[in-house]
Amino acid sequence: MDFWKEIYGKYKEFINYSVVGVSLTLANWFIYSLCVQTMPMVMANLFSWIVVVILAYVGNKMFVFESRDWEIRTVIREAVTYFGARSATGIVEIAAQPILYHMGMDQAFLGVDGLMSKIVVSILVMVLNYSCTKLLVFRQESSSSLS
Repeated sequence: MDFWKEIYGKYKEFINYSVVGVSLTLANWFIYSLCVQTMPMVMANLFSWIVVVILAYVGNKMFVFESRDWEIRTVIREAVTYFGARSATGIVEIAAQPILYHMGMDQAFLGVDGLMSKIVVSILVMVLNYSCTKLLVFRQESSSSLS
C-alpha cells in the first residue's frame, strides 16, 4: 500500500490529469457519437468540444492543478488563457479529424462513423492541452520544476 501512495504522491498531477482527461475524452466521444447522428461531423465535433472544454476547465482547476484561488481576477486570467489555449487546440481537433478521415482513416469504430480518426486526434490534442494548461494557465510561479 505504501508503494502505491508513493507512486501517487510522485505522479499525482499526471495521474489526476489522466483520470480527468480520459473521463472527459470519453464524454467528448459520447456526445460526438450522439450528435453526429443528427448533424454534420464538424458541428458534432464543435458542440462536443464546447461542452467538454467548460467541464475540463473546472476539473483541471480543482483536481489536477489544484488552483484554489477563486478571486475574480485570477479566475478571469485563468479562464481567458485556458479558453484561448483550448481554442487553438480545438481548431487542431476540428480540422484534423476530417483531414484524417478523408486521408483514409474513415473506418467506423464501435459503429460510429469517423470515431477512429477522432480517437487519434484526441490523443494528440490531450498532449497539447496538458502542455498548454501546465505551462500557460495554472503555472506555479514559486515552483522551480515543471515535473
